[in-house]
Amino acid sequence: APSSATTCRPPSRSGKSPTPSCSKTLRKDGVTIPPCQGPQFTDATRQAGVILKLNLPGEAGLKPEMLVYQSGFTDPITPSQYKEQLRHYLQRAYKEPWMVEDRGAKAGGREGFILGIQSRAVNNSEIVSYKGLFQTSPRRFLGVDGVFPKGQEESLSKAYEGLLGSIEFIPKRQPVGAEAGQKQLEEALGRLTEPFAAPGADELGIFLGDKEIGSQTMSWKAATVSGAEGMELTLHTRIDLGDDGRSEVRVKGFLSSDFAAQSVQLWETRVGKDKRVQSFTATASLSGGEVKVDSRINGERSAASFKVPARAVFSELMDLLQRRLLAIGKGFVVVPTVQAFDHDPVMLKVELAGPHKMRVDEQTVDVQVVYQAREDGSLVTYWYDADRRLSRVTSSGQGPVFKRKK
Repeated sequence: APSSATTCRPPSRSGKSPTPSCSKTLRKDGVTIPPCQGPQFTDATRQAGVILKLNLPGEAGLKPEMLVYQSGFTDPITPSQYKEQLRHYLQRAYKEPWMVEDRGAKAGGREGFILGIQSRAVNNSEIVSYKGLFQTSPRRFLGVDGVFPKGQEESLSKAYEGLLGSIEFIPKRQPVGAEAGQKQLEEALGRLTEPFAAPGADELGIFLGDKEIGSQTMSWKAATVSGAEGMELTLHTRIDLGDDGRSEVRVKGFLSSDFAAQSVQLWETRVGKDKRVQSFTATASLSGGEVKVDSRINGERSAASFKVPARAVFSELMDLLQRRLLAIGKGFVVVPTVQAFDHDPVMLKVELAGPHKMRVDEQTVDVQVVYQAREDGSLVTYWYDADRRLSRVTSSGQGPVFKRKK
């Protein structure tokens, strides 16, 4: 039955079913909605990933409903690509669908679109559904849905438009300890006075259980970009899951010695389980607290700029920053990280645990351990040897393990 409670989610990468990335749909911070004027809707917000759910008593169990939610994707997607996937999904999933509206719209100053579709509910009564989607970054959309009985759509659509006009975006609430951790980061960076030599190249195998599913190679060299001295990174990651898909990512990045200038170039290819091939490229720079991105998502070009917190670091350069911080010994810092395809900074809580003993191939070796606590609750552990080369990366979840190749 076409109700917003079951059809509010966006289509998957293949466009076959509504399966957004669950790890990106649970945040409610960043949007505020003043009380809606008009019909006295009841607040029925109970679902995970839903910011606001309003409904009215309805006849024969059919309740007029409005829903505001956030949806995230593993892969980047543009509004036009999303709209076509969503249109095809609605035409397959709804009973006797009839597209009645397709127009551009705004919510909270963000550009987006609204699709309107007339169909039949499970009790065979006619309903009109509105689905508004507004991009906040290439991996995130804000959705605003409305589902109304056919005889009430004219009056209730005004309430829907009022809801759209009342949406306002606000800064996301920072995790507990973020402010203190960022001050400690500033202090730690001030203690890094000695020159940093480029570490040796690393080649890691990527394992899922006992099976090797890919590899990652990285190398560094001293470089000067626009007069700023720093370190240049070359990264290549390849994962092959056989019939379940494969991916390949190449990154070239630069991090200045004073961390004031950064840049990344990214090339990524993904082949899904359904054999669909996707390609993403991006060139991004960070300077003066602002990120500028020029990207292509499956060939469609887009450009964006957005502000980031002080001392923010591209996620691709985070490993290099950790190697620099090993020089201070034990400590705790909070690092804001950003990505070219995700404009919502993520705070990483980083604990520098200092030297440890580790058994490797029946030998005891000295390692330095770094823990990353992420906003989604996962804990990622990095092991570095005495030469600051990466030996191993593990996650608290069921994700892959990275191990240095012999």
